[in-house]
Amino acid sequence: RYEKMAEQEEMANQQQRKRLYQEVQLEKERLAGSFQQQQRELEQRFANVEVSSNTAVAELKAGHEKTLAEMQRRHMSELKDLREKLQIEKEAWEENFMKKQYAVLVGKQRELQEQLRKQRDKEIEMVISRLEEESTAAREECDRNAEARIKRIRDKYETELKEVERSERSTLEKFNTMKVYV
Repeated sequence: RYEKMAEQEEMANQQQRKRLYQEVQLEKERLAGSFQQQQRELEQRFANVEVSSNTAVAELKAGHEKTLAEMQRRHMSELKDLREKLQIEKEAWEENFMKKQYAVLVGKQRELQEQLRKQRDKEIEMVISRLEEESTAAREECDRNAEARIKRIRDKYETELKEVERSERSTLEKFNTMKVYV
């Protein structure tokens, strides 16, 4: 979008530059036409007064050349002013364009940083969630293992206790049996 805007502004500048050059060309042609008109007038005057005075012709010719030189000087000055004005406008446009581009880049950089921050936060939350799940699973596994071990130990002690009770009964029966014989 910004490239399109830049192209449009560049096209507008080129059209303005073309128009200014066309105006300068028209001014040149007008001045040239004016010059030709004056030249014809001077030639007519020269023809009319040539017989009566060569001195007057020389003075007219000198005045004409001075006028032409002044017109050329003025034309060159106007052309220089137009070029300077065009250069100033071009520099102002370029500066404005660069400011806009910089603002766009800063905006995109902020947007990218915000996206990266959100993505990082999301990944951190996923890692925390995964660690919590793993921790819960490990704790549950540990609890199951502990319960299984407790059950095995309890079963073992109950079996041993039953064996001791059985042995005690057997011993007591033997003792009672021996007591009867004695």
